Amino acid sequence: MTSPEPNRPEPWIIEEKAGIGWAFFAFWFFVWIAGVLLFSDFLWRTQIYGLKHAMIVVQAVLFAQVSFGFCQGVVGFLRRKSSAQRPSSPPTTSASRKAPTALLFPVYNEEPARVLAGLETTYRSLEKTGRLDQFDFFILSDTRDPNKWIEEEIGWMALSRRLGGLSRIHYRRRAENVGKKAGNVRDFLEKWGQRYRYMVIFDADSVIEGETLTHLVDVMETDPKLGILQTVPRLWRAQTLFGRALQFANRVYGEHFSRGLATWQGNHGNYWGHNAIIRVKAFMDHCDLPHLPYREPVGGSILSHDFVEAALMRRAGFKVMLTPDTGGTWEEGPENLFDSLQRDRRWCQGNLQHIWLLFAKGMPGRNRIHFLNGILSYAGSLLWFVFLVLCTLVVVQFSRTGLSFVPIDGMLRSWGLEISLPTQGALVLGYTAMLLLGPKVLAWYDSVRRGHTSALRGCCNVFCESLISAWIAPTMMIFHSFFMIIIPLGSKTSWNAQARDAGDGVSFGTAFRNLWLVTLIGIIWGAVAAYYDGAFFWWLSPIFIPLITSIPVAMLLGSPSVGRTAGQKKILSMPEESASPEVLDVLIQGTASMREDLSRGNLQGASLAFLDPYVNALHIRINPSVSGEELSRDLIDQLLTEGMPSLSTDQIEACLKNTEELRRIHHQLWFSSRDNLAEYWRVRLEQYSHLHGVNRLGFSKR
Repeated sequence: MTSPEPNRPEPWIIEEKAGIGWAFFAFWFFVWIAGVLLFSDFLWRTQIYGLKHAMIVVQAVLFAQVSFGFCQGVVGFLRRKSSAQRPSSPPTTSASRKAPTALLFPVYNEEPARVLAGLETTYRSLEKTGRLDQFDFFILSDTRDPNKWIEEEIGWMALSRRLGGLSRIHYRRRAENVGKKAGNVRDFLEKWGQRYRYMVIFDADSVIEGETLTHLVDVMETDPKLGILQTVPRLWRAQTLFGRALQFANRVYGEHFSRGLATWQGNHGNYWGHNAIIRVKAFMDHCDLPHLPYREPVGGSILSHDFVEAALMRRAGFKVMLTPDTGGTWEEGPENLFDSLQRDRRWCQGNLQHIWLLFAKGMPGRNRIHFLNGILSYAGSLLWFVFLVLCTLVVVQFSRTGLSFVPIDGMLRSWGLEISLPTQGALVLGYTAMLLLGPKVLAWYDSVRRGHTSALRGCCNVFCESLISAWIAPTMMIFHSFFMIIIPLGSKTSWNAQARDAGDGVSFGTAFRNLWLVTLIGIIWGAVAAYYDGAFFWWLSPIFIPLITSIPVAMLLGSPSVGRTAGQKKILSMPEESASPEVLDVLIQGTASMREDLSRGNLQGASLAFLDPYVNALHIRINPSVSGEELSRDLIDQLLTEGMPSLSTDQIEACLKNTEELRRIHHQLWFSSRDNLAEYWRVRLEQYSHLHGVNRLGFSKR
């Protein structure tokens, strides 16, 4: 069977069709201008002066962003409705069966059990396809936590032996995490990239079904100019009401928005950093990241590297495409407001760096739109805040004059439409609500039509999600505005692992510490509105009431018990909850099993590398060339006589890096006098001897 012609559109991916992009932008321009004219005419009738000129400018930018999202949702709904069948699969050729593909798992201080369970799930799923031989797995560790570092090594070896995959599953930890995730992938490409035709990037919480992976390889084989093919991961395993709202929006609305996105971007797509397949040679040749002018956080090393890599791939003439209909690709979302804001803080810094690239030479126009959309996703919050402040100042300014309000005629009345000013204000509000809620209503209708939910339950779920989104939006606005101010002033974010679990929820202390100022802003803002204008007080209430109640709402939305109750009541449910895919069930079981394998009470992590003969030998075998810095005698004595808790993380890492000294420390723990050791080590030696049936010399008691 021969591959199809590269230039011929195929049914399994959305190709760019002549004029479809221009049609989308024409539709967007019409929707945008209609909103701008409606609002401008409303302000005209109140007599434009002073601050109202700034309000029109800010509103025009905000309406451009909101209109763009509306058009994506509507176009995605129309495209979904016009394609009743899922796209057919591409042909599987002998070449695609032999295409060597690397599956990369870059990790940084992640829970080893979850990462390894995700790898195992993908491995077993690929086995069922009969094409496992063409895939290799790479755990690319940048972990700085010594305990997790050792657990990664233990788990990797145990998993490789259990799967019989020692020749297929590889582990590597970098001594220095230069360049963060992008540098981690670059290091892999420099050492092993030449061996592979494709690579698939996983996130620490990603899982991709085997059939999906083989499908992606087959699609790439049909077109040698296809550089990156990005899937649309679905969220799952939400444990809180906050997480369930994100999960519901991703599942129910996301399909339409992603189809709309794929429609206008065509071959000029974007890359989201994971759950995507990449042509390795093209990536190595053309996607080396530039060093931005000025210093971090607005310059220096690029933080949000994925957008830039997609643009560089496209600039080199390769296609970058989104495949919204390819299922079997999953990830997890943040479980509470603060985890989400921590992620947003990092993304905001990365997206602001893209300002430099908006004007870079040779960048394709639609990739510039991707950069601009990313910037506006956070700048829009600041503009919204500015708009509301301008509204407040206009009301205060007019109230202090003591003048009576007399509306004048505007554009609509000149067209013969006898509309009162309050009616026209309601029209502007209704138009805005249509832009925000219209795509959600279409998604609800489509979900009911396809039998995923009943009309009533679907309506209730859409209402709950919309209420949660609207309630947290003012708080997100305040934080995003704060990010937009402090980042250009030089405040940069640290590189931390994302929280993957709800834990015990959000405590009052955490909520109060992070939201007391937000609450105070809401109280003051509401008081000012009430003092100067009663009608404006009620108009502004959807903003200041959520700010005032932000602390209890954050605790409620981040509570695992509330989330479990919502799940039992099928609130914000999605189809996969009633019929869970096999791969997700396997992942849940595998994670629990791996956690049990890595749990040995007090004997865990770095202490095992010092104490356990097997782990010590394994660590030295994996890191034979790592000598590390020379350790002082005082540091070694402190480790032995005071225990591992007396050392800092950097000191423990230094001990683990110096494999020669590590051998000596291990020998001294087992053969030196017990009286010379810290109580910390004596307890663990006894526990180890009890568990493994050996005496202190390492010989079996039986």
